[in-house]
Amino acid sequence: MATYSRKRPASFALDHTNYALLPLLPQFRNPITTRQQPQAKKARLTQMTIDLGGPTQKKCKQCHMEYVPSNAADAKLHRTFHDARVGGLDVPRGLAGSARVVQKCARCRPGVRLGVTASRRESEADDVVVEIGRRDAQAARNAAARVLEVVEEELGAVRTGLEELWSQVSLEEGTADHVDTPRKVDRYKVYLYLQGHKCLGFCLVERIQRARPTLPCAPVDDSNLELGAERRPASMGVSRIWVTAEYRRAHVAQRLLDAARKSFVPGLELGKDRVAFSQPTSSGARLARSWFGCEDGWLVYSDGLRGAA
Repeated sequence: MATYSRKRPASFALDHTNYALLPLLPQFRNPITTRQQPQAKKARLTQMTIDLGGPTQKKCKQCHMEYVPSNAADAKLHRTFHDARVGGLDVPRGLAGSARVVQKCARCRPGVRLGVTASRRESEADDVVVEIGRRDAQAARNAAARVLEVVEEELGAVRTGLEELWSQVSLEEGTADHVDTPRKVDRYKVYLYLQGHKCLGFCLVERIQRARPTLPCAPVDDSNLELGAERRPASMGVSRIWVTAEYRRAHVAQRLLDAARKSFVPGLELGKDRVAFSQPTSSGARLARSWFGCEDGWLVYSDGLRGAA
């Protein structure tokens, strides 16, 4: 009769000393898993600002932007914003060709008043004033609307919607400027003073029919105008006028006003007695006195005086 016995595993042998099963083959450690990983270097932090308890924000006196000078990104953003606001607003390069040029002017230089002789290179092109209205190309109207948005933000004025900007108004009987004037006309027109692809000045004018004269006051107070009760005929109202900071006092605003009154009503050059300002600020009153050439008697209109009294 054959008998069988279970064979012990070949990889283990009995150690009679401690009665433990020990492996016969040597054990190898995985060098990849057992190698000590190098510790990641800690990032070195650098203190960029020091808080001494004072104000960290600064407001630019020229472009009115608030920024943190010690912050490199904020300072760069301010430089870009400042250059656009102070040196003129960027407009499409072909705007002067697509919009109607109503006046060409000698090249204006910052800080140089009108009539002061300045050196001029033959390669320099003239500045131009362009007119943009309801029936002009969409690209020109978009450019005018973008400039208007910046101007109203800087002036703190009530926003003018696009539908209102390119709307029409009806004239009352007996208030037409001449026989050929239609009963329904465009309400607004935009005038831009361009130097290359930069807009240095902006003027928004609207069609009005009545305005009231300013009364003499002593001393002259630009911030508090007194108006007469008489309602006089008027045709063009100056709603917004703005000049970039670097070119103020260089007669850019006067050039805009002259161009507007000569072309606002097709086929008719308006006299200054048919032009009115929309409740001007103190700086606007100073501009009006300079342009009209008198301390009082020039016209002012409000929303309630666009139509008949």
